[in-house]
Amino acid sequence: MNSANMKTVMQSMRVPFLLLTPAILMLAFGIAKQAGSDLHWLDLTLIMVAGIAAHISVNCLNEYADFHSGLDLNTERTPFSGGSGGLLANPNAAKAVFVAGIVALVVCTLIGLYYIQIFGYELLLLGTVGALIIVAYTPLLNRYAWACLVAPGLSFGPLMIMGTWYVLVGEFDWAPLLISLVPFFLVNNLLLLNQFPDVEADRQSGRKHFVISYGYQFSAYMFGMQAMAAVFVLLGSIVNGYVPPLSIVVMLPLGLQLVAFYGANKHQHNIAALAPYMAMNVASNILTPLVFGLVLLWG
Repeated sequence: MNSANMKTVMQSMRVPFLLLTPAILMLAFGIAKQAGSDLHWLDLTLIMVAGIAAHISVNCLNEYADFHSGLDLNTERTPFSGGSGGLLANPNAAKAVFVAGIVALVVCTLIGLYYIQIFGYELLLLGTVGALIIVAYTPLLNRYAWACLVAPGLSFGPLMIMGTWYVLVGEFDWAPLLISLVPFFLVNNLLLLNQFPDVEADRQSGRKHFVISYGYQFSAYMFGMQAMAAVFVLLGSIVNGYVPPLSIVVMLPLGLQLVAFYGANKHQHNIAALAPYMAMNVASNILTPLVFGLVLLWG
């Protein structure tokens, strides 16, 4: 692969956004540590590689699909939406980006199969649903409003955290499932707000995601409802003793969701004015699970 194609592949991976995966896995590790897991470094490393590979796969396959559909030609790109633009600058790298997405998916799958062999087929359902979301998100799920809304949060929340929990603890439990709803609601909001600038371009390409189907105002309200749901999950986890009282500090980064909701409600049609609130939404998505995980690991 030549240097130009390599650069495009790296752009298509959306490397800065890959920080979301280690942040959420830190939360998963913290939950497991609270349950008494020894957190062996081999397991932590393999889980991290699998999670990042899954994230790379969905990013690359999404970039490839949007380039071939012509969607990238019509989007008004922002730092948080509209794709990387890498394939528009270097169309010859399309095959390399597609191959990178498939290779990353294979890496994730092989690690999953390794743990299925060790722990049994209880992990198979989680892995299968995750793989289907990676493959189907852009070509299929984007055409169904509610599926598109919840698929990102399901992947980064319950699927990623419960899969990690099972590998590290060896059983399923309700407590980690409840806590996983925090990133579930946050990541849903991450993708939801990032769809605001792309509505017209997405509609022309045949997508029918939540903002297209229900409009800006109701989508902003949905953002607010999910932000408040994440707050209630955190408080409920503290009150019920699933996490230590120090976890209340997670309200600080989680509170950025409420600021982002204000922006989504006020600047629905003004992309330039909305951009700072999109940045707060990204920051909240990364910092909330990271701080939460650190509290559980060392609190």
